[in-house]
Amino acid sequence: MKKPIALIIDFLILLGAGLATGLFIYTQYFNSISLVAGRSSQFSSEIIIYGIFETLPIIFALIPMGIMFYVIRHRKNPRASFATFSILCVLLWFLLFPMSLIFRANVYKTITSIEALEEKQNLSGGYFRNINNVTYYFIEDERNDTANVLNLYDKSNPNAYATNEQIYLFDKYKSSVSSEKFHDPIVKDSMIDFPFHITDIFNSFRLRAISAWSNGILAWLCFCSVGLTLCSLYALIRLSSWKLINSVWILLGTLIILWFNYFYFLPVSSFWRQTVTEFFYSPGKINFFTRNNIELPLLIINCAFGVAFTAIGIVTGATMRHKQ
Repeated sequence: MKKPIALIIDFLILLGAGLATGLFIYTQYFNSISLVAGRSSQFSSEIIIYGIFETLPIIFALIPMGIMFYVIRHRKNPRASFATFSILCVLLWFLLFPMSLIFRANVYKTITSIEALEEKQNLSGGYFRNINNVTYYFIEDERNDTANVLNLYDKSNPNAYATNEQIYLFDKYKSSVSSEKFHDPIVKDSMIDFPFHITDIFNSFRLRAISAWSNGILAWLCFCSVGLTLCSLYALIRLSSWKLINSVWILLGTLIILWFNYFYFLPVSSFWRQTVTEFFYSPGKINFFTRNNIELPLLIINCAFGVAFTAIGIVTGATMRHKQ
């Protein structure tokens, strides 16, 4: 009885800690991309609400891994642990996750849109900024996407004298793909190593969850295949007699599963994805799945991974019992 209660407490602690961590990271990220030098940071209850609902899908995806770490460390009563873990995973993916998406949709209708909160502020005067390899000194605040600046150094013409110019910032900076996430080049340059590729993986997962829920129960059940795969890693918690090695396998497995489900939808995978789709469907039979935004090939691949992990765990367990 103590083991199931301990796992439930661990689940609640992970959920609370994940929310606190996710909220902190989200608010810092939001303030970083919206910050303009010389302006105060934005902070409101609406940003906190967005932080909670935007990070919950990520937390739900990572909680099974956290529970598995706990089980690896405390190996007593394996049957009760497995039963409790299974129930928690079902509650997570078929109750808490859908409820969070329902609340998200209802709450977002009543608060200021994220686009309005992210509305760009005018760049402030009195600062040096490097835009497209040109160093400018902003004499005055930006007005209507135009700024009065001193052109101090142009990398493409290093021998030119400093000049006073009026520049149109939309052409110079705001239309740049590499800069669109930040409102101010000063902040962008100070965070040049921000791991946007990692955030893209989690954003893709979150958007797919929202899309699956909005397309009905069948689409949601197909999306939950990634949850089944993540939870099936439980079979690997006894892969080795070394607890650290088992934890590493669980961590790597979780990251690989999330990365693959992100990679599957990248433009670079379009040819491979189309080939797999044509393998599973004959012309005319794919309309139902495309209409409901269901990736049946991905569902089958995820389930295949889950079966493979489970089979590895069963074979490993049987081998270890035979040796004993």
